[in-house]
Amino acid sequence: MIVDRRATICNSLGAAILVLSATGGCSGAHTSPDLEGEWTLVSLARDGGSESPVPEGITLDISGADASGFSGCNTYGFSFELPTDSDFRITSGIATTKKACSDEIMSFESVFLSSLASSLSIKSDGEGVMLVGGEAVLSFTRSESATE
Repeated sequence: MIVDRRATICNSLGAAILVLSATGGCSGAHTSPDLEGEWTLVSLARDGGSESPVPEGITLDISGADASGFSGCNTYGFSFELPTDSDFRITSGIATTKKACSDEIMSFESVFLSSLASSLSIKSDGEGVMLVGGEAVLSFTRSESATE
């Protein structure tokens, strides 16, 4: 007989795994309180430090192990896990709406989403979030609407 243990279903690389857990959770199924909330992109650095101009209103909204936001023309969403305090892994692929906008906005959106998809680590100090991976660094600050 199992006492004080809960069965938790976790999604790991698209396969449901039944986990018996004394803690009631599974690695990657939670986020730090520092990460929760809405963030606004302030810089996107690529290729050894060159920065892409960032249009206003690019967001990342983190809730639990899910994230969504606005990428310049379209909205996007994905699920992720945090295997360690700094590792970041998107587990679902990034889904987006399919609106068309100006070539300039669509070009930025493509760079932003590919940079987001290649992110491998995450850092936060409660005021800012930085996603790093591949050849890109995405820097976000807490959205003003989240601090009011």
